[in-house]
Amino acid sequence: MTFQTFESVTDELLGLEIQDDVDGLIDKIQDLLSKREAIIKAIDASEEPLKPSDEMLNRLVQKNLQLETKLQEIMLYIQNNLNGVKKERTLSSLKKKAHRGYMNVGRQNDGYFIDKKK
Repeated sequence: MTFQTFESVTDELLGLEIQDDVDGLIDKIQDLLSKREAIIKAIDASEEPLKPSDEMLNRLVQKNLQLETKLQEIMLYIQNNLNGVKKERTLSSLKKKAHRGYMNVGRQNDGYFIDKKK
C-alpha cells in the first residue's frame, strides 16, 4: 500500500502545471515532496520488509527520472522569472536616472527620450 501512495504522490508531482504563480507552485512542490519523504520514512521504519514487484520498481524508477526532469524545467522557469524581474528592475532604475538631471543631457543610448522643455 505504501508504494501505491508513493506512486500517487509522484503522479501528482508529475501532473503539476507550470503557472504564472511561482509562490503557489513552490508551496505545492514542498507539500508533495514532504509527503513523499514521510512515505519513504514509513517504508524504512516498517518492521516487516516490503517487497514490491519488479514491475512496480521499474515504474517508480521511470517516474522518478521523469520527476527529476520536470523539477529541472520548473527550476528553469523560476530562474527565468527571476531574471525578468531583475531586468525590469534595472530598466526601472535606468528610467529614474534618465529623468534626474536635465542640464547634463549627453548622448542617450538607453532608448529613453528626455524633453529639454520641462
